[in-house]
Amino acid sequence: MNLMFYIGRLVSAVFYRSFFRFSVTGLENIPKKGSLLILSNHASMFDPPAVGLSIWSRPTWYMARDTLFTNPLAGALLRSIHAIPLNRGTGFRGGYEKVKGVLKKGGAVIAFPEGTRSPDGALQKGKAGVGMLMFEARAAVIPCYISGSAAALPKGKKVPKLFTRMSVNFGPAVELSDIYGLPDEKVTYQLAVDRIMEHIALLKSSVEAR
Repeated sequence: MNLMFYIGRLVSAVFYRSFFRFSVTGLENIPKKGSLLILSNHASMFDPPAVGLSIWSRPTWYMARDTLFTNPLAGALLRSIHAIPLNRGTGFRGGYEKVKGVLKKGGAVIAFPEGTRSPDGALQKGKAGVGMLMFEARAAVIPCYISGSAAALPKGKKVPKLFTRMSVNFGPAVELSDIYGLPDEKVTYQLAVDRIMEHIALLKSSVEAR
């Protein structure tokens, strides 16, 4: 890990644990090495750092929209904490090969299958582009559900509601071998991401039942 990545993770951890009732479950499901995709729901700007700071056993990379990198200073900062710009205007291919390169080298990538923040915190349909990444990378895939981030900073709001409860919950790796045996086409990609969204929904139900 480069120094800025480590500092960013540490500062985020202090912030989340100081201003939110922050907790993490399911860390035993995170492998300490090997190609890994962590796929999570997305309802708030707080989500990417929340997932990253939860995993101290290994460095992580983030998939982020390229418009966040427009400002040179912001772009340099985002790259220093392992954010990879994706150009959604060109389809999922913008930045796609770099993401695949991280996975090919055994790295861990955090992504949000819904593609954008949910307007109301409810789970949205996953995008086939993430299913394509799953299909081609063949990395271990861990579902993740973030609870409480929508209440802390929902889409459209700029001022967070502090001291709300927030948790990051990791599930076991999802079995996808049957899907990987299907034709390499968009229908298969959608099946793959739909299965992940099903597992994220199960995590959501488990968290809400506590």
